[in-house]
Amino acid sequence: MRFVLVLIFIIYFGFVTAQDKLWHVALTNNATSFPITGYPVLFYANLHPGIDAAYMKQINHSDKNRLLLQVQSTFYYHRFVQSLITCSPSLIYEYKLGKLNFLNIGLGAGGGLAFEHEATFKLNSTGDYEQRSMLHPRGQYLVQFQFGYNRILIKDKLSSPKIAIGFRTTMQGTFVKSYVPLLPVNSCYIGLQFPINKKVVQDQ
Repeated sequence: MRFVLVLIFIIYFGFVTAQDKLWHVALTNNATSFPITGYPVLFYANLHPGIDAAYMKQINHSDKNRLLLQVQSTFYYHRFVQSLITCSPSLIYEYKLGKLNFLNIGLGAGGGLAFEHEATFKLNSTGDYEQRSMLHPRGQYLVQFQFGYNRILIKDKLSSPKIAIGFRTTMQGTFVKSYVPLLPVNSCYIGLQFPINKKVVQDQ
């Protein structure tokens, strides 16, 4: 409980004192595979599409080493396992390379709703098994790690959108308590980031 209160305070304080603000929208492909080392699966296995939407704010005053608070909502459809809706805050470190390029890495935690695509059964009050409705979601907790690359699209206009590409690993639980308590989900994304109140417009 103390950890949750500290996290809420950090997020609230960060957003109140934030500098630059961004919208982030991306398309994703997702796969249940071993964390991080399973990223190659995303490029040759079945397509499991999704979408990300996030609101981001810078919480420090450095232009080269930026700290960003992000609140992100995601949805993805896995044809064999589930559909998952998530909402999670993250802390992201972004390093500026030259004038146009950025590298980033981040950690986050949150929750989600999983809609299973396979029939599941549970014991009822009479001791018999009955099928759970596939429209009844299960609450999940999430821990996320991500890294990526951003580039400003218009060279002489620093307030222009950035293209954003990267990878994310989500540890989801409790998935199946008896034998798969944590389900690793790897994702790759490509999208755009739109500054809301960028103060520097022209390259100096």
